[in-house]
Amino acid sequence: SSNSGASWSLVKDDYNAGDNNGATDMAKNSSGSLFILFNQDVWKSEDKGISWTKMNDDYNGAEGQNGFVLGIDSNNNLFIIEGDQDVWKSTDFGASFTKVSTDFNGGNGNIFGLAIDSSNNIYVVDSQADVWKSADSGASWSLVKDDYNGAVGNHASDMAIDSLNNLFILDEQDVWKSNDLGAIWTKVNDDFNGAGDSNNGLVVYIDGNNYIYVVDGNQEVYMSIDNGGSFTKA
Repeated sequence: SSNSGASWSLVKDDYNAGDNNGATDMAKNSSGSLFILFNQDVWKSEDKGISWTKMNDDYNGAEGQNGFVLGIDSNNNLFIIEGDQDVWKSTDFGASFTKVSTDFNGGNGNIFGLAIDSSNNIYVVDSQADVWKSADSGASWSLVKDDYNGAVGNHASDMAIDSLNNLFILDEQDVWKSNDLGAIWTKVNDDFNGAGDSNNGLVVYIDGNNYIYVVDGNQEVYMSIDNGGSFTKA
């Protein structure tokens, strides 16, 4: 989409050429290259998704865990957090990965969103609604918020950050925001797609204008131009 999600064109049919169907997460680096994480594979496109190359077909070797989230910092380092909460890092565009942390959240459960701020601090939200931060490229982690939504539930779907370092968590049909790097969270929207639409949000993305986009379970795209306060169908 080149018009804020209003219309879409297919740029690639079957990006991995029949190598199973699916994609776990997607990210873009500073030069515009796209990366797809699919279980233990990492794919890369340098032409806006038209052609794809498998950079790595087993990023963690014989460990067997599938990746859950993918993120890229401003130095073009790739980060993957997998099902046992190990953190892996690549400095060569996904060709090789090194484990930088083991079970970083101490058995607190899977990760459902990752965002990286302008200083390359990494933030994640886990299955216990806890928000964690790493200031050293994933090597060590600190808990910045225990239960960001005050026991509303443990249903985080995705996480994003805007150019002002405001963090956002998509939680089913709710949108939460933190303007202090994760310490305090406020619900800015409790039903982004409105009454009568029960589809939960799946992914959240923020563009260069700090417009927020949410794609829900019905493959509908919603856009907010007021920091998540209101959404309209794109």
